[in-house]
Amino acid sequence: MEYKGKIVCYITDHEHEVNLKNEDLIKFIENSDLLIYDSTYKDEEFRNYVGWGHSTWQEGVRISNYSNVKKFIIYHHNPDNKDEDMKKIEEESQLLGNNIVVAKEGMCVKI
Repeated sequence: MEYKGKIVCYITDHEHEVNLKNEDLIKFIENSDLLIYDSTYKDEEFRNYVGWGHSTWQEGVRISNYSNVKKFIIYHHNPDNKDEDMKKIEEESQLLGNNIVVAKEGMCVKI
C-alpha cells in the first residue's frame, strides 16, 4: 500500500523456503517504510511446520535487511506462544536492530 509517499507492505500467510533468498519478495518490499510480516514461528522450530503457510520472525529480519525496510513489525504470532515467549522474541529481535517491533494488541504505529 502506498499513500502520500509512504509505503506499507503487509505480508501475511507467507511461507518462506529454507535457505532460499526470495528475490521477488525482496524487490517488492524494497525501501518500504513499514513491513508487517508473517512471523508465526522461530527458525529453530520452522522445520516442524513446513507446508503450514507461515514464516519466521528471523526470516522477516533477514528480508527486511536485504530490502532496506525502515521498520519491521513481527506479526501473526504463534497462538501457542505465551507472553513470556513473546517477550523473549522481542528481546532477541532488539539485539538485531532498533527498527524491529513486536506487534501487540491495540498497537498503533506512526509512519
